[in-house]
Amino acid sequence: MSRLGWTEPVVIAPAEDEAITLEAAKEQLTVDFDDDDGSISRLIAAARDHVEQVAGLVVVRKTVTLHCHGFEDFARLPVGPVKEVKAVRYIDPAGGETTLDAAAYETRLDGLRASIVAAPRRGWPAIMPGSRIAVDLVVGFDEAPAAVCQAMLLLIGTWYRNREQVITGTITAELPDSSGFWSLLSNYRLNA
Repeated sequence: MSRLGWTEPVVIAPAEDEAITLEAAKEQLTVDFDDDDGSISRLIAAARDHVEQVAGLVVVRKTVTLHCHGFEDFARLPVGPVKEVKAVRYIDPAGGETTLDAAAYETRLDGLRASIVAAPRRGWPAIMPGSRIAVDLVVGFDEAPAAVCQAMLLLIGTWYRNREQVITGTITAELPDSSGFWSLLSNYRLNA
């Protein structure tokens, strides 16, 4: 899903840990045996990925690269929370790749939303027509908010108890929307 003029983030340094530990997920599921640890670990990763996709949010800290077509796209970065801009690279009009001097821009970190603006009395450089600008960012929470973790735990619980696409032998075949999932994420959705 493209957000504004941005490409999807490409992870260049993955997160070291998940936001939810295996122990916390097992406690939520009231599982006291180890046979399902592999399955539960996959559900933790899937829940984080789902939350990140539907909210436009990065739950665990990682480094990503995004591309856009022009500096005007910097008015709103498509992911958050942004912790640091590591580099801005572009193709200059002569065709050479150039890394923008960090003194040429300022990063505005406004909660979950972030932008990059030209430094005072500086403008953006010219780029080769048709080229893209690359931005390397450190994104994600230091510690995921409790509401985001609870939304993930609700998904993990629903998916663990309903491991198949179709439920048979019940009056209702529709899975619940994980009672409160969207409410828990309401303050953390960047792409709403």
